[in-house]
Amino acid sequence: MRYLVAGAVAMGLHGLQRATIDLDLMVDLEPRNLARALRASWGPGCAPHIPVDPFDFANPTIRSRWILAKGMLAFPWYHPYEAPCREGQGQGRYPKARRPEEGIAWP
Repeated sequence: MRYLVAGAVAMGLHGLQRATIDLDLMVDLEPRNLARALRASWGPGCAPHIPVDPFDFANPTIRSRWILAKGMLAFPWYHPYEAPCREGQGQGRYPKARRPEEGIAWP
């Protein structure tokens, strides 16, 4: 899998200590590589913050629509039992991949 570590974790790898609660990854968007990254994220119980099938992100047409129609800049994931919870988030908010009924639904 081709990816880069970014954000505060990358800073720590270069000797600059900074507190963080997340891991920022930049993943190569080649479809097979991206599918491997999505499977690796899904396996440990992580889920996307938005209620979509995470494997749709590997589809360039769908991903382009999300970027153009919704202004998507990142595809954030969380672990429902370890992430800090806000009202209506965490504790299994999106325990399984699901498709929105119509178009792209955002919380």
